Amino acid sequence: MNAPNHDRKYELFFGIIAPVGTDISKTVEALSSSLRTIAGYEAHEIHLSKLLHQFDDSLGGDMPEDERITTTAYK
Repeated sequence: MNAPNHDRKYELFFGIIAPVGTDISKTVEALSSSLRTIAGYEAHEIHLSKLLHQFDDSLGGDMPEDERITTTAYK
């Protein structure tokens, strides 16, 4: 087997979507570890739901996640 090429010039984006309260940490860690080991990529987690309130205060950025979803879903 050939050695991995760690001089990648490509950006990869993966979206992991799960219901509120679902622990996806093991999935994220497995994906990150595989990308790092196999191809030399460095993973950066971005939680879009935590960024929403920066763009629109009415989206309930300070609320608990389940309450924010319930409240904003019916506006």
